[in-house]
Amino acid sequence: MLLNNSSGLPNLPPSLFDDWVNSNGRLHFQIDGLIAAAVRQPIVFRPGRGYDYTNTEYLILGQIPQRVTRRTLDQLYRRYVIGPLGLKHTSFQPNHVLPKPNVR
Repeated sequence: MLLNNSSGLPNLPPSLFDDWVNSNGRLHFQIDGLIAAAVRQPIVFRPGRGYDYTNTEYLILGQIPQRVTRRTLDQLYRRYVIGPLGLKHTSFQPNHVLPKPNVR
C-alpha cells in the first residue's frame, strides 16, 4: 500500500512544505519529525480503499531498509546499486550537496 499510494496516509502538512519552498530548500528536516507531523493529521481514506500520492509513504519506505540493516541509505545505495553496476560518476547525496562537477 505504501508503494502504490493506497495506504490512506496523509501528506506532509502544507505549512512544512511551504516553509521548505520559501527557504529555497535551505531548511533541513529530520525524517522522523516529518513522518510524525504527517501522521498526526487524519487519514485520507481507509487503507486500500483509494489512491492518493503522498510524500509520507516514500519517507516511510526509505526508513525501512535503514531500520532493518542499521545502515544509512547512502551506504546501501553504494553497496547494492552504485557499486555492482559500476557507476563511477554516480553518487547518492542525502544532504543534497552535490560534488563538483555536477549538472543542475
